[in-house]
Amino acid sequence: MNEFKKEPDVVRPVVAISPVEKDMSPPIAPIQIKEHPFFILFLQELRSLFLSLLESKTPCSSSLVAPLKIHLQSLFLLLQILSQENRSHTPEYLKQLSQLWHILGQNCNLIDVLEGEDASFFYKVKNLLLEIGRYRGQEEYHLGYYLQQAGIGKDWIPFPLMHLLQDLYEEHEQNEQSSTLALWLANIKRILPTIRKEPA
Repeated sequence: MNEFKKEPDVVRPVVAISPVEKDMSPPIAPIQIKEHPFFILFLQELRSLFLSLLESKTPCSSSLVAPLKIHLQSLFLLLQILSQENRSHTPEYLKQLSQLWHILGQNCNLIDVLEGEDASFFYKVKNLLLEIGRYRGQEEYHLGYYLQQAGIGKDWIPFPLMHLLQDLYEEHEQNEQSSTLALWLANIKRILPTIRKEPA
């Protein structure tokens, strides 16, 4: 009969760490956020919109519609800023616009779960995005393609995107009443009549 020898219990030493040693890890540097005038204005406008939604006596009938309205307001502000300043080569602006475009596209995929006025509102926004996305200028692909490529987590901005936005700005500078940007801004106002037309 085989006999099994029991291994002796191994007592592992307990290493005590003093509070001083615990705090010897390198400190985490605080994130430095540059105060760009554009982002300050942008955040102020979003804050105003959130407050107006909270104070509204007739809240949105769907929890999906309220965020879409906020994103549509954001798109209006970004396009309005482009109509006033050439932001085509500003990295912060390009990143904000491309990320917002990606979010709006995801939101519009929820149309199938909506009915009535909510679905109608989503369809209007989706058609607006299709209209904006089809803008091509002299580039190989359309604006929507380049915005989508820049808004899916990549750390680079396609040069054609910069060119297209610069074309939009220059066109609006020459003819503010009937430019492509003016048309898009007018369409957003029709979809969202309560939108603030001018920055605070």
